[in-house]
Amino acid sequence: MIAALERIREEASVQEVLFAGFSPRPEKQQLQILPIPRLIIPLSGQKWTKFAMDSHQRKIIMKPGQILFCPPFGWTETRWHLDAEVISAVFHNDYLRVLYLDQKNDEPRLSPDVFYHTNKPINQAGSHLVHTLELMENAPELRSAAKSTVEALLELVLVDVKNSATSSESISRQTWKALVDYLGEHATENIGRAELAEEFQLHPSYISRLFRNYAGTSFQDYLADIRMRFAAKLLSEPGSTVNETAKQCGYKYTSYFIKAFKKHSGISPGQYRSHKK
Repeated sequence: MIAALERIREEASVQEVLFAGFSPRPEKQQLQILPIPRLIIPLSGQKWTKFAMDSHQRKIIMKPGQILFCPPFGWTETRWHLDAEVISAVFHNDYLRVLYLDQKNDEPRLSPDVFYHTNKPINQAGSHLVHTLELMENAPELRSAAKSTVEALLELVLVDVKNSATSSESISRQTWKALVDYLGEHATENIGRAELAEEFQLHPSYISRLFRNYAGTSFQDYLADIRMRFAAKLLSEPGSTVNETAKQCGYKYTSYFIKAFKKHSGISPGQYRSHKK
């Protein structure tokens, strides 16, 4: 993974920074959401990508030198029909995840070829740079500094990967990170503790224990937090409805969604939407 990150400087230096926003979104009832910021970096070849930027949907063939920054809940859509090497850096609250993928032909991608977890979040300087990029997504006038910001951030990612001690982590913590990654990608789907246990071949009670130990909360509360943060962004959009928001957040019954939102935010979805107008 270190060698792959070093190749960015040598073979795929930053030429353009793109920003994947929250809307407009694809015409889907449910979306795959990621509640955490991330970078998508082609190393070689071409990568077909669709995303929202500056209130428009864009479809481009990304090439080395182009980097896509996705803030929390910024969406992307990918078709794996072109040869490409891609690195992604995902900035979790308590660890850094770096993935490497070497796409050949048009076979569907279910997982990366290599992934690497550090044992702590990106360093403080890196965290500030991530936040700076999040601000740029909604402020195009600041993006003249995007290239240098991403270059500095990638250097700090490399520093953290070199200094990390992932190999000494316990199996339980590595499992916890895999669960969180999966849950972040599937939070709006019909998923619960039983489905997660079946996917990872774990006992449901063990999953509950991992969430208690590493997140300090229950599985249900952790999942609800992701969904409620997504719901808040949906409800802030003009023309949003409570019923549609409930569906997009993975709730079959609007009444249950309303109850969950009020428990999380202290006010109903309708009240929240009215305050944001």
